[in-house]
Amino acid sequence: EHSGDVSVGTLKFVISLYLECAHSFKSSKYSLRAFNLFKEMNKKGIRPDTGICNSIITSCLQHGLWKQACRVFGQMISMDVVPNMKTFKHTIIACTNADQTKEAIRILRYMKTKGVKADAETYNEIIFACARKQKPKRALRVLDEMYME
Repeated sequence: EHSGDVSVGTLKFVISLYLECAHSFKSSKYSLRAFNLFKEMNKKGIRPDTGICNSIITSCLQHGLWKQACRVFGQMISMDVVPNMKTFKHTIIACTNADQTKEAIRILRYMKTKGVKADAETYNEIIFACARKQKPKRALRVLDEMYME
């Protein structure tokens, strides 16, 4: 596959280099560069794979970039790239770390519609984020959902 003059493999490689720099230098600017390159791929109609999306989402999670993590997740869905447990979990945790409990719950519910079961850690992240935000009713609803599964 090629996109203009640059192969898809090259684009994925450059994204992975940015992500490695983000991890090594503990800097969100490289996560943002990877995210921006991901956006460019999408504009050109290049379909990413689950692995590269997961890598970007994980890097966004590690650097507090919850909006970008959600955008990558949303692009995956719109491009029919199948999310896996890691995709859901890391996007949810990116949201809960930023106290975006409604978004985390929305993703959890979408996850269930796709037949992917959340693990206890994912539920705990949401429940504790609800508690931090002083939303006990929301936390109890999520707890009930966990036990109904």
